[in-house]
Amino acid sequence: MKILLVQPGQKQALQGNNPAVIEKERGKNPPLGLLYVASMIEQTGRHQVKVLDLNIPDLDLTFFRNYLQQENFDVLGITITTFTLLDALEVIVTFKEFNPGGMVIAGGPHVAIYPHETVGLGVVDVAVKREGEPVINDILDRLGDPAALSDVPGLCYRANGDICDTGEAPYIEDLDALPHPNRALLPYQRYFSLLGGDAYSTTIFSSRGCPFRCAFCDRPALGKKFRCHGPDYVINEILNCLNLGIREFLFYDDTFTVNRARVMEICRQIVNLGLDIRWDIRARVDTVDEEMLKALKAAGCVAVHYGVESGSDPILKRLNKGIDLARVREVFKLTKKIGMDTLAYFMLGNPGETLADIDRSLALGAEIQPDLLHLTIFTPFPATRLYQEALDSGLFREDVWRQFALHPTPDFEPPIWGEHFTKPELQKFIAESYKKFYLRPEYIWRRLVRLRSFAEFKRKLKAALSVLRM
Repeated sequence: MKILLVQPGQKQALQGNNPAVIEKERGKNPPLGLLYVASMIEQTGRHQVKVLDLNIPDLDLTFFRNYLQQENFDVLGITITTFTLLDALEVIVTFKEFNPGGMVIAGGPHVAIYPHETVGLGVVDVAVKREGEPVINDILDRLGDPAALSDVPGLCYRANGDICDTGEAPYIEDLDALPHPNRALLPYQRYFSLLGGDAYSTTIFSSRGCPFRCAFCDRPALGKKFRCHGPDYVINEILNCLNLGIREFLFYDDTFTVNRARVMEICRQIVNLGLDIRWDIRARVDTVDEEMLKALKAAGCVAVHYGVESGSDPILKRLNKGIDLARVREVFKLTKKIGMDTLAYFMLGNPGETLADIDRSLALGAEIQPDLLHLTIFTPFPATRLYQEALDSGLFREDVWRQFALHPTPDFEPPIWGEHFTKPELQKFIAESYKKFYLRPEYIWRRLVRLRSFAEFKRKLKAALSVLRM
């Protein structure tokens, strides 16, 4: 069979509540989930597989239509997030137009939360509720006989007009058993970091699952148990990327620093091998220490992205973040002293948040002086504790996310908490805060003197102009 795996674009993506200057701190990132699935398909040698990322500039729906006119496929595999559901459906309908007998397999965060609703839309044949790698070849082997799908766990699918559910599949315990994602299936030279240098960039997922219990976050497709690749697997993946000319990485783990021994061993091997790479990580302030940060720096890590969320202790408690502000101040100071950049994530409009709380968050941002500040309006996401709290308390009169999953329309707007502020008020706070932070003469000068190329200058200028347009 011929299989096409597609990452939908974001032309109709829900705007969400994020007027952030830098919506993706590494610019456009390759769809690693699809690349892992593609590698699993390639392992069998039984099928042909191609991958398209419609987030790449110029690879829009018009390109997709022209692409389908030139080649037929038996199966479309697609990743769906709730924010890209409309774009994903447009891709699926277009695929069916050119391949009326083709089958559609969908996975991703939206499908994990709303598998029945996804299949119920009538255009998706099989919904994968959790990780796709363990089941993709079983699904492909059974597509000619829908009844045979009943023995593959973790699916929803249509058969004889009915929606069938095969229960839950276990999460992958041994991640090292997976093949490395085959980045050569994409035009990997087109992925550059908005904040990096001239080298190609990519993301790496070195772990799955988050063991923390933040009330605003959920990972239904990946679970709460922390599972990780071993250091050797990670190093080999980096070496594979270096062979392609990729030298910049963002480790996109929810929290890269959960397992301290693993972090230290990865750093040790990078140093011992003399790898000339630049990389960023995402971490929590309560999972790093001075020795670890020094090891990261020595291994080429240039920046750490920390989720702060709020400058108010009561709000942090409401969010169940599990950190304290004294530690935030200490770690930002320590990270900067060691010589790495910092990125601070904050949310505004949190449950129970008042103007005084917002002022505390903005004041903390000014105090810790991150190199990059990322502000967003708190969005109660589906399947999270705070979203359920909003439903139970009557703050939301209906399950708005499920209604959107059932009846996706372009006029849908993601909800905000709406307890004390309107969305325009929060957007104004963010726009004013960004201009105050990013347009400081000393900040601009500090960033200019660190530029390494004209290409990097152009990317930074683009980000700066987006501030002025807010």
